Amino acid sequence: MKKPLLLITAISLSAVLSACSQNNSSWSNKDQNRQMCESHMRDMHDKITEYYFNKIDTNHDGVITWKENEAFSRKMFKEADVAHDGKLTLEEVIAHNEKMREQMKRDMANSWHSKSMTNGDMSDSNESDKDK
Repeated sequence: MKKPLLLITAISLSAVLSACSQNNSSWSNKDQNRQMCESHMRDMHDKITEYYFNKIDTNHDGVITWKENEAFSRKMFKEADVAHDGKLTLEEVIAHNEKMREQMKRDMANSWHSKSMTNGDMSDSNESDKDK
């Protein structure tokens, strides 16, 4: 499972570091800031891992087979290889990771929205939030 994990790890790390780089003025000290950031990083990493696990596990049986892993890896490589030369440059990987990060955000937002609609919880839902 090493090939897709390279792209997944890069996407995960980028998303987590981005979230933790924001300084929250309500945190009173550096220790509290660090603890909140570490907690947020663990939560984000778990969510990202679950998101990609579910994408790779195409038959949704709760395990990733070598065949599923290879299919996902081939798909990710082809999507990232914009030059169609059978090689990936760092720039292609970075651009692909950004694209995947944005898709993941949309998918997770849609999933959250669907769950809140199913549960009848509209308290945090807002029409303008859907457009973001």
